[in-house]
Amino acid sequence: LCGLLQRLFKGAKEDPDPDGELLAAVEKPLEETTKYLNLLQEHAKDQLQTHLMCCEVFRRKGRLLKVLQAIKRASAITPRGNPELHVCCVRFLKAFEAARQAGGVPPPVLAVLEEEIKKGSAWAWGGTAKSCSDGFCKV
Repeated sequence: LCGLLQRLFKGAKEDPDPDGELLAAVEKPLEETTKYLNLLQEHAKDQLQTHLMCCEVFRRKGRLLKVLQAIKRASAITPRGNPELHVCCVRFLKAFEAARQAGGVPPPVLAVLEEEIKKGSAWAWGGTAKSCSDGFCKV
């Protein structure tokens, strides 16, 4: 096996950044991540992990409509009761509640989010983080 690996990597160049320090040293990591997420959404839209990553990154960026979009796409391809999707839903609802209380959501966006949360019975479980967790525990 070692001989096979040596032959495979015989012509391979040495990695100038084996620990990934240069790769991790970007000034705006969330902006860089968004570029890759767009590619994943285009080419791996049938993979749950794509949408879960979108939920996390866009929640950190404060882009609640994009988080909602990712949740809806993820809930369309995974059965109800998926624990990873549930975590994303609870985090989204908590972020939404916090942004609404702080007044950080523009009125048109707020209206869309509230309407979609009301309609989102497949994933929202009542529209608050607590009711979402309570509903999930009953499954």
